[in-house]
Amino acid sequence: LHEHKFLCTVHIYASLVGERLCQRMFSNSSQKRYWMFDSMQTLTSIRHQSRQRFHEKMRERAGVEFDSSVLLTEEEERLVCSVVEENALKFCQNFSPPLPWSTICTAFCLFKRFYLQTSVSEFVVAKNVMMAIIYLACKLDDFYVTIETFTQKLKSGTQAENAEVILSLEMEVLTRIKCHLYVYHPFRPLEGHFISMKTLYPEFEKVELLRQGAYDFLWNSLFTDVSFLYSPSQIALAALLASAKQNMAEVAVEQEPVPPSYHASIQLRIKQCAEYVNKFFPQGITRSTDESDEEVDEVYIKMLWLIRNYETLLNYEMISCYTGNMRCGVDWKKPIVVILGATGTGKTELAVEVCLHAGGEMISADAMQMYSGLEIATNKSTVEERRNVDEHLVSSLHPLTFGYTVQHFRQQALQTIAAVQSRGRLPVLVGGTNYYIESLIWNTLLSENQPSHTGNCYYQDLPADLLTMDGERLLDELRKVDPDMACRLHPNNRRRLLRSLQVWHATGRRQSELVEQQRLCDVEQKLLFQNCLILWLRIDRQLLHKRLEARLKRMLERGLKDELIEFYDTFYDQYVAKQNSIPDDNQAKGAFQCLGFKEFLPFLRLEPEARHSTHGLEIFQRCLEQLHLATCRYAKKQVKWIENRIVRRPGSVALPVYALDMHADTPHSFRHCIAQALTLVDWFLSPATVPPVMEPLNQKSLDWKAHDDKLLYVRCETCNRFFDCRYSNSLKEEALAVFFLVKQCHICSGKSNSTGFFCMYEIPNNA
Repeated sequence: LHEHKFLCTVHIYASLVGERLCQRMFSNSSQKRYWMFDSMQTLTSIRHQSRQRFHEKMRERAGVEFDSSVLLTEEEERLVCSVVEENALKFCQNFSPPLPWSTICTAFCLFKRFYLQTSVSEFVVAKNVMMAIIYLACKLDDFYVTIETFTQKLKSGTQAENAEVILSLEMEVLTRIKCHLYVYHPFRPLEGHFISMKTLYPEFEKVELLRQGAYDFLWNSLFTDVSFLYSPSQIALAALLASAKQNMAEVAVEQEPVPPSYHASIQLRIKQCAEYVNKFFPQGITRSTDESDEEVDEVYIKMLWLIRNYETLLNYEMISCYTGNMRCGVDWKKPIVVILGATGTGKTELAVEVCLHAGGEMISADAMQMYSGLEIATNKSTVEERRNVDEHLVSSLHPLTFGYTVQHFRQQALQTIAAVQSRGRLPVLVGGTNYYIESLIWNTLLSENQPSHTGNCYYQDLPADLLTMDGERLLDELRKVDPDMACRLHPNNRRRLLRSLQVWHATGRRQSELVEQQRLCDVEQKLLFQNCLILWLRIDRQLLHKRLEARLKRMLERGLKDELIEFYDTFYDQYVAKQNSIPDDNQAKGAFQCLGFKEFLPFLRLEPEARHSTHGLEIFQRCLEQLHLATCRYAKKQVKWIENRIVRRPGSVALPVYALDMHADTPHSFRHCIAQALTLVDWFLSPATVPPVMEPLNQKSLDWKAHDDKLLYVRCETCNRFFDCRYSNSLKEEALAVFFLVKQCHICSGKSNSTGFFCMYEIPNNA
């Protein structure tokens, strides 16, 4: 009886809401005016007319050589489209980073529009058309992916060939669909139906059980023509009813048959048809439609320019990232959990526990783990450690990917968060790249530490003579106009030196002033997520150093040395060639900038035989020591960032940060932190529960006093080496007085560098 009442409830809801929504949708949209039809017979007739038009066009072009038997039959055309759609859905589902549902739906709808008024025989290699449409859908949906990254996912053909095919087909696609690019999807009204049903009928607790069945129904509908016949709201209601029957009344829902796979005969027919058509209509000739459309004529030139310059627009970041974020499908009011902490504190393990407890999925905010390869060096979690918890954005970039910025991460992460939310799951953001996390929580802009441009486009405002200067002379020029910034830059960092000089010549203002202004503005940036729980996993510095040392030993046992050698031998020559192709830029990029690889370059550059010699083992041991020191310094930097930019963020945009302190490096202490975290998560997701006794750090003084560390490069006049001198503001004058009094480093002067208030780390000239 209860199940019967539930079915009745769904039907009543559908009858009450469906007609009202359907009448209000598409009132002025191109989808309703041009792409909605009254029956399947109409669609069949349109496709038949498209075939006939192309046959007539072929007859005119081929003359006596025309042979209609070479062209595909109607059944073969249907089969080709079905198989392409099946393989395209697999491609989209396996794409990394994951494509959002809105992008997939847009691609399928545009594909069906293309072949509704175009014969499959005319563009018989339908898989190429589908790939071009998927790439176009990524741009329409603000899912930023370069053509290089996109073509890396394709199995057949070379990247250059695939890129040329995709870009050349895009204008043809735009012409055939009359530049009607906006697509309404049934997924969004489906979520609205769920919200309305929960509001109208709170007594029924099984509403969420309908979600999976409804989503399966919608995915299956992509293979049909329902988008031409019904509004998205009607399709969503049908998905609800089908799911209700399947889940509540145990009535089997008839699924669409899986399209058959390619077989030898259809492959041969496609090849024959393609060769025959291209004989009379070479790819270089635009196969224009018979109809003249003023809308296409007006937009044609602009769209062609946008297609060809999309990569440039992306690299120059002329596309507004924040505007795109507002359309990415994220529900800014839904809860999200963020786990902070220095490297080696156990953030991933804690995130797994939170996901298992609250039904969440992990989203990585680790800049180096985003590159494929170096699983041990970057300490990526294993399948066993994740315990079947989904983890997104890890290994999503090729090791040779250059130019990936925080804007690209933010867009990918927001698309992933939207997908997780659409599944009714809790997004759990975890990682050690804190400015990535900060860019998701607040609408921050890039600081001077994350320049985003590459190549000569940076330096177009500079006098020509500056571009020919070496680092030493550039540093001297920068001292004349911006001495504060000159103190922070090493002469070998040519790109940053040129950037600082370019800012001065382009704006007439010092970059150091702009950076300080940016720092003051960052604290007032708009808060994006309104319902965010931030957990900070903390540990005493000495304990953390011991944990990092133990982790390094485990990495060696897992095969760190062999992994580094294999990665270096496979990619390094390609990396050097690609790096050398970028002028005026010697900064490490891609996976080759990660902590855990660059420290081992002195060892990896040895000949294979020398690596196993006594000398090679000594170098490897020194590299291990350098990695441990660099990791400890990086952990300290992470803690400072969290304290200064997240915990101490003032004003109305501040979020409460809860500290989970490990007082000992023991399993019991970590389990205590996990218990605290799960208690906070329960309270966060269900405010009606008893509030925790913990007080957020923002409402009390920090236990660990943090100083605002600065960065200063100085040079020893005896050995001519540069040193990275780190000091605290309160001791700045005394520290500098000591150094500039002797004009020598601690090595040349015979003094210890452990003065208690002044520490110098040597920066090699080739760094």
